[in-house]
Amino acid sequence: MTMSILARNIETRKRDLGIPTSIKLAKDSGVSRAVLTNIKNNPDKSIMLDSAVRLAESLQCRLEWLATGKGSPTADEYIIASKIEHGAPLVTLNELVNANLSELTQTLLETNRERLPCPIGNSHNQIVIRVSEKLGKYYAGGYMWFDVTKTPVSGQVVLVKTESNVEVMEFQSAHGRQFLKSLNDELPMDLRLSEINDQTLIATFSAYAIF
Repeated sequence: MTMSILARNIETRKRDLGIPTSIKLAKDSGVSRAVLTNIKNNPDKSIMLDSAVRLAESLQCRLEWLATGKGSPTADEYIIASKIEHGAPLVTLNELVNANLSELTQTLLETNRERLPCPIGNSHNQIVIRVSEKLGKYYAGGYMWFDVTKTPVSGQVVLVKTESNVEVMEFQSAHGRQFLKSLNDELPMDLRLSEINDQTLIATFSAYAIF
């Protein structure tokens, strides 16, 4: 039997919240068991608005999601999804120096700041920085997106945290050893490459664009 969106979402939230039976949901919501049974067994059956509101409250979800499946189930998830849809949070390198890297993306989701859509698609794992001065082939005034969960391969650009600052560098690996190469063209070549020691890789390059 095909279930309606409403019936399917009710069952989903019951599982999420550990509500064992429709009897328990009926008791908690004030919506009769007969109405709940009717929703489950009759896909084309509609219910009164006040019953839908009571169910949404008991199931701790958004009314629109419960009835239509659109958006995210809860308000918090909806807000987060809306933020991600608008792009990655714009951060500065100075901000990242003292950031708690393990909680970075969650912290940024909880703050209101400018967000920029990534050319290759948005993700909750992304951050974006503005290029203030030319970095190799990346020109000043452009934007660079980085993924904090992506593991770099040799030749990829990364964000690197040292003791005192955060830099954009190129990751390289060879013969089991890992290196970082400066993107500063003004440095002599013999000073641009150093082996990774105490540095921390924050994120891996995803995309670059100039608006």
